[in-house]
Amino acid sequence: MPRSGGIFTLIASYFATPGQTIRTEQHNPVLEDIATALTGSVARDGSSPMLGNLPMNGRKITNLGPATQASDAPRFDQVLPSSPYLNAVSGLTLAADRIPYATGPTTAAITPLTVFGRSLIDDANATAGRATLGAQAAGATLTSLEGLSLVAGDILYATGPDTLARLPKGTAGQVIAQNAGLTAPEWVNGFSKSYESSAQTITTSGALTLAHGLGVAPKLLTAKLVATTTNNGYSIGDVLEMGFSGRLDSTGRGMSVVSDATNIYIRFGDQTNVFSILNKSTGAGVLTLNTSWNLVMGAFA
Repeated sequence: MPRSGGIFTLIASYFATPGQTIRTEQHNPVLEDIATALTGSVARDGSSPMLGNLPMNGRKITNLGPATQASDAPRFDQVLPSSPYLNAVSGLTLAADRIPYATGPTTAAITPLTVFGRSLIDDANATAGRATLGAQAAGATLTSLEGLSLVAGDILYATGPDTLARLPKGTAGQVIAQNAGLTAPEWVNGFSKSYESSAQTITTSGALTLAHGLGVAPKLLTAKLVATTTNNGYSIGDVLEMGFSGRLDSTGRGMSVVSDATNIYIRFGDQTNVFSILNKSTGAGVLTLNTSWNLVMGAFA
């Protein structure tokens, strides 16, 4: 009996004593058992393959070489330790253009990874990433802009090189103007009051006093001639802008206009034809009849 349960036991008759004849049954069966036991042993030089599983009985195989083939036994340092997350990942079914990601400490899922996504994550640095995205590089101007807290109606303006500031929105009717130091825009009150006179008769050497009712001296005055007859290419109702006051020429044609907080004061020239105008059709200078036009004054504050 060569081995039983891994124990090699010699047969009882193997033992020889001095002075006794060695019998066949003492010699041959024992050597045959030894030969059988050696044949079933693992050869250290690897010359004999395993014929069955090798129970280790809780023991370790030590000083194992690293595995290099798929059929080799791996060493401990070649094997990833088991974890709930790895177990979760191993349970996923991957497909083309998908990557796994954690949904919790011990759970995972897969998500698409597009061609564009791959083109971005393979960029070596931020410059390459911005080129892929077509994004503007960071700079002093953008940094300054990012530092502002904008609200609806704000206007941006530069206070220096690459430095921006915000001008909060103004109130209804205000307009933007440069400040006194010409360094920044500011909101100023525009024209909140206006006046337009009725049609006034034009009289040689005549004078008009028109109460504008603005309560303050006007900031802007306008004068319009409104045609009352067909003349010099103009039709009835045509409006000829006269601009601001001070249209006196050397022959006393035109008018002067002065205003204060209460009235607009007008003095017409002393010529028979107070105004000289351009023919609407030809552009030729002509003297027009006073009766062919009315004067309408405007004032703004």
